[in-house]
Amino acid sequence: MLLSSVLIIDDSEFDRYILSRFLKDAEITSTIFESTNGQEALNFLCNDVEATSSTSSYPPPLIFVDINMPIMNGFEFLKGFSELLNTKPELTECTLVMFSSSENKSDRELATSYGFVKDYIIKHPESSTELFQQIKQHFPYK
Repeated sequence: MLLSSVLIIDDSEFDRYILSRFLKDAEITSTIFESTNGQEALNFLCNDVEATSSTSSYPPPLIFVDINMPIMNGFEFLKGFSELLNTKPELTECTLVMFSSSENKSDRELATSYGFVKDYIIKHPESSTELFQQIKQHFPYK
């Protein structure tokens, strides 16, 4: 097991399932938190650390964020997350990866303009190898 936990923020139940399955099958983590939009994810991350940290899986060291979601999209989440860093310093340990179907260059540039966003991966069927390589870059695999 590599990571204590992962948070997946995506409104697509199918995409969350596929990514969760990959992370578990690759033995990257067995604890996966899911949110269907950015606001739900921010609420989760704002939870009392004392209550959540007892399992040592909080905060999740890796967070995947989709762009197009209802209520609060991925870019709005990134803005909220950057503000949350001011009050929750433990979140500075989190690595964020945009995981989106958007191939728009401006989306990639905006996402990676946030220093805590380490990668931008485009969703497609053959992305599991690329995903694994990206994770290995940030978290040495044992």
